[in-house]
Amino acid sequence: MTGILKVATCICLMLILIEISQAQGWRRIVPLRSSRSDVEKLLGVARRGSVAFYSLKDKNILITYSDGLDCDEKGADEWNVPKDKVIGIAVTFLPKARVTLKDLKLDLGKFGKTSRGTQIGYSSDELGLRLTVEGGLVQTLLSFPAKKDSHVMCPLKGTSNRSFNRSAAVPS
Repeated sequence: MTGILKVATCICLMLILIEISQAQGWRRIVPLRSSRSDVEKLLGVARRGSVAFYSLKDKNILITYSDGLDCDEKGADEWNVPKDKVIGIAVTFLPKARVTLKDLKLDLGKFGKTSRGTQIGYSSDELGLRLTVEGGLVQTLLSFPAKKDSHVMCPLKGTSNRSFNRSAAVPS
């Protein structure tokens, strides 16, 4: 009986860890944690630059990387992190993907909800995620630095204040 209890405990722990790892980022790619080499191991090498595009059979992925410039340098992005750190992920699911909110296993209680026409948006600065859903299917998933990462955000120009702005990391 003790062996069954240990196995059940391990399975529950693994499921919890999977949920937590999916709570932010996408497929083990997490903004401000993952690097270009992490992405390239999973998705392959893309052209060099601050943005990489991947077209897969059921989704398109856009990854935005940090330029590595100091906050006070002209043209610097809004994150004070090393060059080639992931600062944003945009996943557009193609219709044949048929991804539902249930498939993502997210706690929607942690998200704000908006609607515009037939689209429903879910957004959480705490988790660094934004989703667009239409007809019950997830259309887009945007992953950006979570609010807890605001300490590495560059101060607003001309001030010493940091203002958390998720759109700074979301690829457009």
